[in-house]
Amino acid sequence: MPVGDRAEGLSLLQQGRIDALASDGILLEGLRRSLPDADAYEVIPPQPFSREVYGCLLPKQDLPFRAQVNQSLTRFMEGVLSGETAATQLFERWFGPQGIVPWDTLDTVAHFQQVVEQGRTIGPSRLSIFQPPQRSRRVQSP
Repeated sequence: MPVGDRAEGLSLLQQGRIDALASDGILLEGLRRSLPDADAYEVIPPQPFSREVYGCLLPKQDLPFRAQVNQSLTRFMEGVLSGETAATQLFERWFGPQGIVPWDTLDTVAHFQQVVEQGRTIGPSRLSIFQPPQRSRRVQSP
């Protein structure tokens, strides 16, 4: 049954009008933890089946801003990896054992390491992980 948003879906779930609510797992976990009866619900699977890419919507031709965003994200990742206090506290606030959405962060930290190493090689503003995908043209066969 389609719902307008997670809040509506949660309401229907609480009323017993739907059996489950499907959405982004980390958002559902945050929603679950905000409930007074959080232990009455669970998010499955407890860890994601796969890693998905999140993105930022930016003005298409604002390359200096894109570079600034890439560099800011890379600096944050470097800060987490090096144990920098501000970055670590922010990361722990959201994903640490006592965080808003506790998460097994091993995969996330490994991903951060991969991005930082790529940035050292080619420069953070040129990281392919932050670049828009190249669109391929469809060629129809005769």
